[in-house]
Amino acid sequence: MARGERQDGQNAVADRALDILLSFSDDRPVLTANQLREANNMSRSTIYRYIASLRSKGLITEDQGGGFRLGPRLIAMARIARRGNTILEIAKPFLQEMSEACGEVVQLVERVGRNVIVLEVVESRHRIGITYLRGQMLPSPAGASAKVLLAFAPEDEREDLMKMVDLHPYTAKSITDLASLRASIEEVRRQGYALNDEELDEGIRAIAAPIRGRDGVRYATSIVGPSFRITDEKLPELVALVKRQARQIGERYDA
Repeated sequence: MARGERQDGQNAVADRALDILLSFSDDRPVLTANQLREANNMSRSTIYRYIASLRSKGLITEDQGGGFRLGPRLIAMARIARRGNTILEIAKPFLQEMSEACGEVVQLVERVGRNVIVLEVVESRHRIGITYLRGQMLPSPAGASAKVLLAFAPEDEREDLMKMVDLHPYTAKSITDLASLRASIEEVRRQGYALNDEELDEGIRAIAAPIRGRDGVRYATSIVGPSFRITDEKLPELVALVKRQARQIGERYDA
């Protein structure tokens, strides 16, 4: 076995470097060496060795106020990834069409392992709306998109993912136990869409549908807006819209 290689064939050194990069988030864009060390259960000497290596490649950089942040090389890599991402080019007109029809925030998201990442956002035309950023990671399984991508993951992966999710009580309506999550996921699979009814943020609703391709369901699209606009009366219309656009994106992505 090669040095740094695990028994499952993965590279432990690479995995630990990636774990350090994934420690940064929208809530924690700047982290000290000690915070990175604690988050990744590393010794002081080990974390500084990884930091030095990642800095030399431009993957992290020192922040002016102290600590470290993600580096400029990652911004360039994200731009390259977007340019070469076929799903973005296919989905854009459908996302725009959906936005024009409903007026709310529209998202395209992707599941990468256990993470759900926003690939594209069309902003709401209303003055009162919700802001999402491209590249933002969404909590799982509180959001509609995260729930859909969990529900339509391959069966063996789905069980493992459900054991890893953070069942955090974001609101009084959040799912906080595994039995309720299983029931919710089965309902999503039956109806072909997911509803987030103020489970992540009070006063916010979202509807998401899976984008099906040859490689299964990696992507989903959703509508997100305040509950005073996404009312029970409007839900059937919005559900039909999301499911139709997701199906059309999938058909062209799979062509």
